[in-house]
Amino acid sequence: MIPIALLSVLALLLLASFLWSTRNREWEAQPEHLEDPPPLDGNERIRREQLVVRIFSREDRDFIRRTGSVPLQQLYRKERQRLALGWVRTTSRDIAKIMRVHRLRSRHSSNLDAGAETKLMFEYLWLRLLCATLALWIRVFGPHALGDFAAYANGLYQGIGRAASVVPGVAPAETTLP
Repeated sequence: MIPIALLSVLALLLLASFLWSTRNREWEAQPEHLEDPPPLDGNERIRREQLVVRIFSREDRDFIRRTGSVPLQQLYRKERQRLALGWVRTTSRDIAKIMRVHRLRSRHSSNLDAGAETKLMFEYLWLRLLCATLALWIRVFGPHALGDFAAYANGLYQGIGRAASVVPGVAPAETTLP
């Protein structure tokens, strides 16, 4: 029983240190970046979902394999991995920005729902952990084996974006800093 508890605490400490080390300190230090992130309209959601499907698709890989060109396959694998890792980094960075703006807005609210805020925090931590895991697995297995996993992370990202944009009793203009 004690080894499991100790292992759990160690895993949480490692997760916390990873999240702490990957946060974007330069962005946090500059108050002019605290404007609202642009809302995802219907077209943006569709483009983002299509991008995830395309980056993690097996169709392109299969097409390149059929050419029989080993150098082309190596180039494709390298570039697709770079694109997939870029998507993971962008998603992780964007969700950190969304949560930072949400946290600053929440300071001005007098009627926050503690349960909703706790759920949002755990979803945020879960998404950051998923992004870190996805980045590791992309390096190990390549992006093509992870399409469903990436689509799940993208759906969670969009859900957090919608939930974090609503802060009861606070107008977006109230979050600008001097």
